Amino acid sequence: MKLRLTLQGHPIVLLIPEKTVFVPNLIGLLNASTMVVRPGETVFDASTGCGVHAILAAKLGAGRVVACDLSPYAIKAARRNAELNGVADRCTFVAASFEDALRRLKGRVDLVVSTLPNTPSGHKYARERAMKETPLVSRFLIGGPGGGSLSAQLVRAAAPKLSRRGRMHLHTVDWNDKTLVRSALREAGLEPRVVARANIPEWGHRCNAGRTFKRRAAARPWRVRYRDLPAKPKTGVQVLEAAASPASLPPRRRASPELEVEILD
Repeated sequence: MKLRLTLQGHPIVLLIPEKTVFVPNLIGLLNASTMVVRPGETVFDASTGCGVHAILAAKLGAGRVVACDLSPYAIKAARRNAELNGVADRCTFVAASFEDALRRLKGRVDLVVSTLPNTPSGHKYARERAMKETPLVSRFLIGGPGGGSLSAQLVRAAAPKLSRRGRMHLHTVDWNDKTLVRSALREAGLEPRVVARANIPEWGHRCNAGRTFKRRAAARPWRVRYRDLPAKPKTGVQVLEAAASPASLPPRRRASPELEVEILD
């Protein structure tokens, strides 16, 4: 799949081999559409996938981006996509766990971005058709016990690497145990604030978003406004920012997150 996403006014072209690399869904794109990067910051992207968050961070002004993923297919695609978008000089992609990547990282991090999976082990979502059809993708889409275990582990691993103004940007979902992440943030001395909320339809929070993108954006670009998504029970997503002090968090403008999807091939 070749598509162009427009996020925060920045066009990003992505080549995604769908059988081996996850196509960003509406949860990850909500996360990206609300991400704030200060000029020159060092950004760490955990679970980069096709590289969309890393690329956007560079386009938003990051001086250095380090991104990791357990999937070697994802890292290969992310590197190619960074080159396609002209930001390869500021992006480093590492095939490793976030713990290993953080241990190797020299210096402090200003922003940690997380799009780690939130599906609980054994959940019905892990058994859906789209997950079974793409085993090289779905094996990386389980969030562990409670669904928030991986995100909680990231908080504990990343907190010691944060700079004086460092912060985390991540999300929680209604279909897992959100207390895992909030408890980890609290234990790390990081105070969270909610920067965005949305109700995500089922196709938009699992492994099959690419199919809907193709259908809805086949003829012309499809603009998604999160405030217009239908409200459904237990499909809520919250995007959080967390820092040791509220003064470390960047100013926020009031705006409804949105994105544009265009199929190029």
